[in-house]
Amino acid sequence: MAGYTRQTTFVDAATIEAADHNNEFNQVQAAFSNTTGHSHDGTAAEGPVIGIIGDAGLATPLNKVLVDSINDRLEFWIDVASSSVEQMYVADGVVAPVTDSDVDLGTNTERFKDVYADTLTLTTIPWMDPSNNLSDLTNAAAARTNLGVDASGTDNSTNVTLAGTPDYLTISGQEITRNQIDLTTDVTGVLPSANGGQTSVVMGTVTVTTGGDQAITGIGFQPSYVEAHVVASGSDWVSQSHGYSNGSTNSCNNLAIEGGSSALEFSANFGGSAYVASNPSGSSSCLGTITIQSDGFTIVKNNTGHSALMMYICHP
Repeated sequence: MAGYTRQTTFVDAATIEAADHNNEFNQVQAAFSNTTGHSHDGTAAEGPVIGIIGDAGLATPLNKVLVDSINDRLEFWIDVASSSVEQMYVADGVVAPVTDSDVDLGTNTERFKDVYADTLTLTTIPWMDPSNNLSDLTNAAAARTNLGVDASGTDNSTNVTLAGTPDYLTISGQEITRNQIDLTTDVTGVLPSANGGQTSVVMGTVTVTTGGDQAITGIGFQPSYVEAHVVASGSDWVSQSHGYSNGSTNSCNNLAIEGGSSALEFSANFGGSAYVASNPSGSSSCLGTITIQSDGFTIVKNNTGHSALMMYICHP
């Protein structure tokens, strides 16, 4: 850098030539060159170190950066209502505001990209302030109170429990485990064959009593249809009524089908004949109808006071 160095010393009665002035002015011109002029680095002929950078053209700048040699720090001053106010400073190991809680770091629309810090200490966290109905996280009880949760189980501070039986679901802490279902102990009722229920027919005999409706249960499944073979009490199987019912489609031989009924009907001549049949109307001697149930079927009586013998086959 080019500083100013005096070229000529003028004394009384000396002859001053143009070259003397040219040399001096050339030095001045070189010292103020915008690229190679003096450096203000405090060395000889380079001018003093500049201790303040401020508003251009003002003798007393309001916006400025000041080198504070007394306190060993850089100070940043901003024009606030026509007054120069120190906002923050940089000192050994610290960047700090001059006034507590006065300077923001970024704005709502102009944010810093990333922050890297080893420790973050905050006086308050507004979004965790109990006055905002959020928790100060002092302890679990305070958190539940501020969040308005129930310690009996509506939050994650207590374990969830399972009550009752069966036990194909188990729980440990917050983890629920699905186990295999035991069809023997965990299932009530009857499974359809498509879901692992009965796959073979069940056959049996029953004495149709003289009383009211009669349920035949313990089949172990809900039949898809029932075959029925009936003889009057005391008769043999040579003369019989037989047919089937699936609840919607029916077929029968010597069975009276009452008008419009969708269930199997069976009849017997209770006048003493061994032939198990009735007139087609079934008005006088039709014993009743079969309705399919979840675990067998029911004989819904049309006539009581007579008995019969039935062999049935329940199909899954």
